[in-house]
Amino acid sequence: MRDYTLTEPVCLQAVIISLKSRGWDEWFSNPTAGPWKRIRIPGVQNLKDIGFEKEETRPDLIVYNAKNSVVLVLEVKDNIEKLIDVTNNNHQLIKTISVFDNIITRLTKILKNNNSKISSSSIIYCGGYVVSKTDYLDSKIIDLKKIHFAKTSNLRNELKQFVVFVVEKKNLDLFVSCNAYKENNKPLSILEKII
Repeated sequence: MRDYTLTEPVCLQAVIISLKSRGWDEWFSNPTAGPWKRIRIPGVQNLKDIGFEKEETRPDLIVYNAKNSVVLVLEVKDNIEKLIDVTNNNHQLIKTISVFDNIITRLTKILKNNNSKISSSSIIYCGGYVVSKTDYLDSKIIDLKKIHFAKTSNLRNELKQFVVFVVEKKNLDLFVSCNAYKENNKPLSILEKII
């Protein structure tokens, strides 16, 4: 078998496979050159609500766990430094937080206004990031927490917590781990609902 590198598409697929094997449903993925046009929510047929325009910003992955009523909205980068870029005023991270906010608003409206069997009032929403394992990841996550919580301080409560999926390559195998973070290091029970 040929070797490979941890690109964004590889990290995306590793997390999709890991979550699907634990009972999660994929509502949307934004793979490179892939079918990114619609959010697939069971029971929702209104294309205006679930469709994306060509130039519209969108997340890389939306997944749903029916057992725990959790929706994750995820941004994937092969390297955490592509999220945290101080020289560019953290433009990518700020844009991603805005996408989280917009998608959560949109999903809430879709579930409320359509014939979905999923109750919008029981959903727990959480944004998050998918990155590859690096030697400096722990220190960069500290930076990610500071910036994320500073940029979400005036936004909805769902954004005051987030998850980070880390994809690690050992030889030719991939391993996915997850950690959850909440503003002011408050206890966070969402992690047990995810893993």
